[in-house]
Amino acid sequence: MTKVHVIKVIATDVFGNQNTLRFVVKGEPDYANLKPHPEKEFVQLINYNKDETFKTSDVEVFFPKDVLYDTLFFKYGKTRGKGYYSPVHRIHTPYTALADNFEIKIKTDYVEPAMRSKLVMVNTGTGAIGGTYDNGWMKAKSVYFGSFAVAADTKAPSISLRGKEPEFVVKKKGRKGKVKYIKTKKKKRRGKKGKNQEPEAKKPRQLSEYNFTISDNLSGIARWDAYIDDVWVLCEFDPKTATLTYHFDNNMTPQSACFRLEVTDKVGNVGKYEFDIGNIIIKVNPPGVYQ
Repeated sequence: MTKVHVIKVIATDVFGNQNTLRFVVKGEPDYANLKPHPEKEFVQLINYNKDETFKTSDVEVFFPKDVLYDTLFFKYGKTRGKGYYSPVHRIHTPYTALADNFEIKIKTDYVEPAMRSKLVMVNTGTGAIGGTYDNGWMKAKSVYFGSFAVAADTKAPSISLRGKEPEFVVKKKGRKGKVKYIKTKKKKRRGKKGKNQEPEAKKPRQLSEYNFTISDNLSGIARWDAYIDDVWVLCEFDPKTATLTYHFDNNMTPQSACFRLEVTDKVGNVGKYEFDIGNIIIKVNPPGVYQ
């Protein structure tokens, strides 16, 4: 057991390139009969190579075959959290990786019938994971361990317009056909002889799109619908920046009066944003050409 052993590790890539690592180890008699100890404070041994279930009176966790990378010394705990419709169940540790989703069912407290459609299961560390309510239980799937509870999403998604609408209207044509623009919300200024004079302003910028920031506090955004004078128009969403964009098309004309945006979350709450389009210079880019 006290001999010196030479260990060689050879790594080769798909093109045949090769590298070698050599090192030596020496045995110690005092450690020859050591055996690994199982983790302490676990509640159940979960095998990775067959279906397994952990169950109490108010929580049920199902592990399909091969969802775990190795046999698991499963840990569990329960506590109470503020604002939830169930206890907070600690399902093992978030530092343990999973190969796929496991299923979790949590028994809820009493929930008013009108509120049940707003329920969503949350991982307190990563956010909402969705789920369905059925006869006093909330069921969902997760690819992460952590602490889980049932919450209600009653807040509509938020919508904010990026930038401001130009506040200019065409006043009249002056000499040589030159167009004057005035700012609609600015008061008239006094001239040298006490006469009111119309304040001139810069020519309004051309607009080719509207940009909005949209977000939801819990369940997540399910869909969005935009309308020009009640005619549905196509928008595109960039999840990296939470930006929803309407590129002006043939539905946007100088006669268009109203723009309306409705954003719906995954439990049916609807956020609405509506404004009068007003007097803008509309620029419609060719299809597929955006600024």
